[in-house]
Amino acid sequence: MEVVNFRVGDQFVAFNILDILLTEKYMQDETPVPSQDPSFLGMKEFMGVATPIYDLGKAMNGTTTQEINQSLSMRVKNAINNIQQTLVDSDKSRLTLNAELPELRNLHATHPEIKELLQQAQQTLVEIEKIKIEYDNQEATKQKIRKLLQQLGMVYELIEITHKPVTVYTTQDGHTPKTGFVVDEVSDSLQVRQDNIKPLENLEFHTGNIDPRVKNMLQGLLTHANKNSLLLKPEAFYAKLVVDTAQ
Repeated sequence: MEVVNFRVGDQFVAFNILDILLTEKYMQDETPVPSQDPSFLGMKEFMGVATPIYDLGKAMNGTTTQEINQSLSMRVKNAINNIQQTLVDSDKSRLTLNAELPELRNLHATHPEIKELLQQAQQTLVEIEKIKIEYDNQEATKQKIRKLLQQLGMVYELIEITHKPVTVYTTQDGHTPKTGFVVDEVSDSLQVRQDNIKPLENLEFHTGNIDPRVKNMLQGLLTHANKNSLLLKPEAFYAKLVVDTAQ
C-alpha cells in the first residue's frame, strides 16, 4: 500500500493514496456556512462538487498551527521589543532581562525549523544566565543579548514564511471529491506493508474526549524506518454521523 504523510502540528498523519483525489495550496477561498463546529471552514466548489472543508488540526487537537503561530509570533515580538529596551537602558538590563527569561523559556513551536531556531535562542538564554551568575560581566551579557535578538528575529521571520497549508481532497470512488482536509504540509510518500501498521489498543482510554469523527478515522500507528504517523481513513469521518442518523 502506498500512503502519503502530512504534518499536522506536532503530528504526522497518513492517508492511503487511493483515498486522495488531489492536494492544492490552501487559499482560504471556501464559503463560510453557519456552523457550531470550529473545525468546519465552509464549502468550496471543487471539480463541480460542493465540497466541505475541514481544518484537520482543529479537529484533532482543538487548535490550529495558524493560531499557535499567531500567539508565538506575538510573544516573540514582545520579547524582542522588551529585550531591545535593555540595550537602550543598560542600568535596567538585569531587571528587565530577568523578567523576560521565564517567558522565553516557555515558548514552543510545532514547525521543525522554527523549533530548532527557538531551541538555539533558549540555549543563548542559558549562556546569558551563566555569565551573569559566574562573572557578572555587563559587556559580555550585552553581546549575548545581541545574539539573542538576532536569533529571535530569525524565529519571527520564519514564523511568517513557513506556514503554507495545503488542502487534501479525499474521495471514495476515485473520481468525486468527498471532503477537503486542511493540513500544514505534505511530508512524503511511502510504500508500506500491512505489518507496518500497528493496531491502536485501548484508544478510548488514551484519546479521551476528542472529536468522535477523528477517532473513527484512526486506523493504526504506521511505523516505517524511524518515522511514525497515524494512519487515517477519510471516509470514516462520517461513520458517526451515519450511526446517529440510523438511530
